[in-house]
Amino acid sequence: GVALELALDGAAGARPVPAELVGDVVRELLGNVLKHAAGATRARVELALGRGLVLRVLDDGCDLVAGWRYD
Repeated sequence: GVALELALDGAAGARPVPAELVGDVVRELLGNVLKHAAGATRARVELALGRGLVLRVLDDGCDLVAGWRYD
């Protein structure tokens, strides 16, 4: 399995986001880690809501292309 760390950051005045939507997004991002990051044992998902939504995923698995980093 993959150990998950989740970081949520909501700016003051940001509209609330349904918990179900957050769960769906996190589930999809973790599915991508399992599919594309061979050997990953840890993943960190960061969601920041302010004037827009920022998603960032970090893992300790292999990248799609050697030497190429994606967040």
